[in-house]
Amino acid sequence: MAFNYPCQAAFGKVLHKFFEKGYATITDEATGEKTELSYTENTRQIMMENRNWLYNELKQIDAPWEPMMSEGGYFLLLNISKMVPLIPEKYFISHDYENPEEGEPVGKFRF
Repeated sequence: MAFNYPCQAAFGKVLHKFFEKGYATITDEATGEKTELSYTENTRQIMMENRNWLYNELKQIDAPWEPMMSEGGYFLLLNISKMVPLIPEKYFISHDYENPEEGEPVGKFRF
């Protein structure tokens, strides 16, 4: 016997709407052509634009890091391995870091 909470049943009734066209309409500035998007397509576009903006902003900052695009999704990686000399020694004692000369770069984190 399966039990469903009311919110599960309510969500199940509208789940298909996430993929239906008509949630938003975008207009191509060059051609004037309009395209209808579903909720998921619209959300993906917004998140990709935000990720690309952040990547470009981080690229322009004069700092010892390298922003890197992920191969999928909306994530942005920031390689901070050149910042290792700026990290106080006490943090190397209390955490497990790989040695950059011996392995993967230190400080590859996801934000």
